[in-house]
Amino acid sequence: MDHLFNKLDTFYPGKWRDQFRSHDELVNWKESWAEEFENEQITFDEIKVAIEYCKKKYIEWPPTFPQFLKACRPSLDYETAFYEAVSQMQLRGEGRDEWSDAAIFHAAARIGMDMNNPYAYIKTRWKTELDKAIYDVSVGNLPSVIEKRDNPSGYLAAPKRDQGNYTSSSLQSLASIKEILDRIPAWKMKKNNPGEQEGATA
Repeated sequence: MDHLFNKLDTFYPGKWRDQFRSHDELVNWKESWAEEFENEQITFDEIKVAIEYCKKKYIEWPPTFPQFLKACRPSLDYETAFYEAVSQMQLRGEGRDEWSDAAIFHAAARIGMDMNNPYAYIKTRWKTELDKAIYDVSVGNLPSVIEKRDNPSGYLAAPKRDQGNYTSSSLQSLASIKEILDRIPAWKMKKNNPGEQEGATA
């Protein structure tokens, strides 16, 4: 709470600190805000979000507690979040996805292929899943950082030359490809060894 007080005092010099005319009033502020943060399950990350929000929204005067509390969880535009999810899920297949909020990814992942439906058809379910995801991220049930997918396509990378020669990693890729190509197909083995198949059946 001291850190929050100092932040607000920095952003609102001569206005924030002057609200507390005595040490008792300052102590009461710390205790009451801390209690409400706990009741609302406000996380440290959400408080940081609120600080940044208040810097832009409340320029002249510091926020009241209800204003600060609302700033901790600014309302999402559900439709905008939906279209972000659709586009970023497509980019995720290429490892190029960027998420403004981890909850948007988790909500889209829960809905799965139904994200291909028009927003008007799925908006009620989308709002429900996004609200759940926002809560789960806030309490730590879901990760707040979305990791990039390693080798999202699943294909071997094309061999690359380094100053005219293949690098060691490229040689390993070439060896893996050669091993696959050199394998004798199962149908060909059966054709070349019919007796073995019959003996196994007998």
